[in-house]
Amino acid sequence: PERIGLVCLALSQEPLLLTVQSARVAAIRVGGLFIILGLVGTAFITRTVTKPIGQLVHGVRRIAAGDLEHKMRLHRADEIGMLSDSFDAMTDELQQAQQELLKKHLYEKELEVAGKIQAALLPRGAPRLHAATVAALSVPARVVGGDFYDYLPLADGRTAFLVADVAGKGVSAGLVMTAVRS
Repeated sequence: PERIGLVCLALSQEPLLLTVQSARVAAIRVGGLFIILGLVGTAFITRTVTKPIGQLVHGVRRIAAGDLEHKMRLHRADEIGMLSDSFDAMTDELQQAQQELLKKHLYEKELEVAGKIQAALLPRGAPRLHAATVAALSVPARVVGGDFYDYLPLADGRTAFLVADVAGKGVSAGLVMTAVRS
């Protein structure tokens, strides 16, 4: 290869350094913008997840404290929304169960009163007889029953014993027994 000539090129360093410096500043600005956008995006996503979880925690605490009227109602289409809907359904079911327990407790109290009334209809003590000792005890199979007994003094001085057992058990038998007594 043959040489034809020599070219010398001279450039000033200052414009190159200014270009590199402005490119560096632009890169820092773009990087800073991406960092800010990343932080804002992360905060938004974090808030979107943690806020409803915080609401769920608050709601669970209210329910645990006995407030079965509280509803979550987050109205979301994700898993947190499904969890919220499940808690709302659970509180409805707990309310129904609590009402059933109250009804049952009231019914048991009424049965207890009915049992006491029925026991009060039986004679308090046995008659004193010369030829025999008399004793009686009625223990119903349930709180109220259909067993009945009484002692009836007769005009000639004798005593008649009345013993009755209504077919069945429970309230219906107790009502029949009470009607027979009166």
